[in-house]
Amino acid sequence: YEDALKAARIPYVTLAGKGYYNRAEVRDLIQLLRALDNPQDDLAVATVLRSPLYALSDETLYRLRRDGQPFRETLNAIPEDIVGDERARVEFAHGSLEKLWARVGRVPILDLLKGALAETDYLGTLTSLADGDRRRANVEKLLALARRTGLVRLSDLNAYLLDLTVQEVREGEAVVEVEKAVRLMSIHRAKGLEFPIVVIPDASRAPREGSDTLLADRRGGVAVTVRDPRGERVETVAYQLLKLDAIRRDDAEEKR
Repeated sequence: YEDALKAARIPYVTLAGKGYYNRAEVRDLIQLLRALDNPQDDLAVATVLRSPLYALSDETLYRLRRDGQPFRETLNAIPEDIVGDERARVEFAHGSLEKLWARVGRVPILDLLKGALAETDYLGTLTSLADGDRRRANVEKLLALARRTGLVRLSDLNAYLLDLTVQEVREGEAVVEVEKAVRLMSIHRAKGLEFPIVVIPDASRAPREGSDTLLADRRGGVAVTVRDPRGERVETVAYQLLKLDAIRRDDAEEKR
C-alpha cells in the first residue's frame, strides 16, 4: 500500500502500530538508559557514543577500545592519538556521561533524560534530519512514558521497556498531524478515530493455521509433538502449554 501511495504521489503518514521501540531515536535513548544503569555494558555505551548524542566516529571507538579496556576507563584516559575535533567530542562525551552517572538513583529517570537531551541538543539534531517532526514526537512520547511510570531506578524502567519490546506490544509511533494525507494504521491505532473514507484491506483473509508439530514463542521457547510407539502424534506438556498460551492470545486479539 505504501508503494502504491508513493507511485501515485499521495501524501501519507505511516501509523502501522509497530516498530516504535526500534526507531533509531528511541533506541538511542533506551541504550543510554542501559549504559547509565550499567557503565560496564560496553555495547550500550558504544551505541550511545556512536549515536547522534555524541557522534563519535567508528575509528575513535576502535581507538578507545583497542586495548580491551571498558569504555568508561578509556574515557578517563583518552588515548593520545585521538586529536583535534574528535578529541574534543570525546572529552565532551566523557564529561557529559560522568555527570549523568553521578545523578543515577538520585533524580527521577525523566530528569536524567531531559538533562541528556538538553546537554547534547539531541532534539535539535533530530529536527535537522528527515522526518524530524516525527522523530521529536517519538522522543517526547518516551519522555511521557518515563513521566507516567515515575520510576527512579533505571533497572526498573529498563526491565519495563525490555518487557514491552519482547512482547511486541502494539505501540505505534507518535502521531504528527498532517492535513490532506492518507493515514496507514492498525485497527488498534484507529480505535476512536473518525475519517470520511476508510479502506480496510485483507478483511476476508483467513487466520493462520498453527503447526501440529512445532510451536515457538519468544518467552516460552520451542516445543514439539512426538510420536508414541503406535506412531500416533502426542502433544508434549511443553507443547500443550504453548498451545494454550497461543489460544489465549488469539482470543484476546479477537475480542479487541
